[in-house]
Amino acid sequence: MIRHYFRRTFILSLVFGMTIFLLPCGVFAQDVAVAVDIKPGSCPNPINVKSRGVLPVAILGTPDVGETPGFDVTTIDPESIQLFYGDTLLAEAIRPNIEDVATPFVDDISGCEDCDTLGEDGIMDLTVKFRTQDIVAPLLVALEEELGEEPDIDGLCIVLTLTGSTADGGTITGQDVVRILKKGKVKPPKPPNPHKPPKD
Repeated sequence: MIRHYFRRTFILSLVFGMTIFLLPCGVFAQDVAVAVDIKPGSCPNPINVKSRGVLPVAILGTPDVGETPGFDVTTIDPESIQLFYGDTLLAEAIRPNIEDVATPFVDDISGCEDCDTLGEDGIMDLTVKFRTQDIVAPLLVALEEELGEEPDIDGLCIVLTLTGSTADGGTITGQDVVRILKKGKVKPPKPPNPHKPPKD
């Protein structure tokens, strides 16, 4: 079961569904729903609570469709990007880079396997990293509050939300699902040493 379940609609309505609001200075800005791909090229998207590395995340650019403008990721302020679980702030983004890494997932999501491994689509994306241990500490606290003390979270699917700001004062929001890995990878047994005599 996915915690904080969400329905990702067709990508045009996801990316181009915008709310316009008026800033005090009289300039119109946009609240944009963006396509987010956690661990581009991976499906499902695992997050190992024992990892000491980083979690890569991409905010995906989209093309113009007819008279509907696409989304240009260079308008995002990289220093504003944050990752949440529900209302819990998990981490702030580091190491931003503009590169083409993924294609938006266009189907509905009802489980961890609802994703794809499609790569470049010819449109620039904004990639960032989040330190895994920065994410894990507040995430485990939030899950304990939600599920009870010492919950069994190995294999649990949850939705993470990315937020940020654009240069014109607008905001962006996007979501993707991850699978929590608590036990880590099982190490294969070591092969027997042919030069060592067997134990009695």
